[in-house]
Amino acid sequence: MTSSAQDLSHWQQAFVAALAEPDTHLPGIESGHQQRLDVYRNNVWASLIAALEEAYPVTRQVLGERFFAALAHDHARQHLPDSPLMMDYGHGLADTLQVTLTTLAESGQATRDRLPFYAVDLAQLEVARREAYHAADARALVPTQLSQLAPEEVMALRFASHPAARLLHLEYCVLDIWQRHQQPQATLAGLDINQPQTLLVTRPAFDVQVLPLSVAGARLLEELIAGEALGDAAATLAEHYPEEDLGLLLAPLLSSGVFIALDSEH
Repeated sequence: MTSSAQDLSHWQQAFVAALAEPDTHLPGIESGHQQRLDVYRNNVWASLIAALEEAYPVTRQVLGERFFAALAHDHARQHLPDSPLMMDYGHGLADTLQVTLTTLAESGQATRDRLPFYAVDLAQLEVARREAYHAADARALVPTQLSQLAPEEVMALRFASHPAARLLHLEYCVLDIWQRHQQPQATLAGLDINQPQTLLVTRPAFDVQVLPLSVAGARLLEELIAGEALGDAAATLAEHYPEEDLGLLLAPLLSSGVFIALDSEH
């Protein structure tokens, strides 16, 4: 790398660092341009916060405007974009929120039971929905494909997961919370939020779908997306959940679009 290229690289790094720190001056530019830098810096922060607000609408509702704005500002300060695609920005907001709420509880500013820790799971659901929406397209498997195979062929199958598929193990019943917040004047009255949920997020065609899974159903799916043959996954299921019916657990998975279509070799 030539000296001029090195100088440019160092200046670019200093410019990015200056964006991350308010009131930081950038060496080598005129004072009038420093003011322009301040304007540009403010625009950067505003755009990042706006991107987070758009990506997490229900989390924002739950936390409230002021809390979410402060959270978004803190997250943006710690995590500048690593992609020019703003739809990819903010995937780690749930982690930032977890740290923030834990800090508030440990510092005694609020008791843990009065803090919305369930919003951490809610943020995970919202980012999974967004990832599924923007994931690559693929032709989803339809159950009728299996009807064309002999039983032994079906049990020998290994399934490939759809690019949009996401499996979430959550501490709270956030799907119910998310659904309630799709209505005006949302309320959590009468809802026991302290119920763990395992959710399958898929997008077999155009619309994102979220399917609650039982513990056994989630175990079956995990075995299959890990590459186990259906027969082997069924044996594992029978060992750990002998009371469960393979067909009843498999049917909603096959209908959900979690697997891609079988190729011509099957």
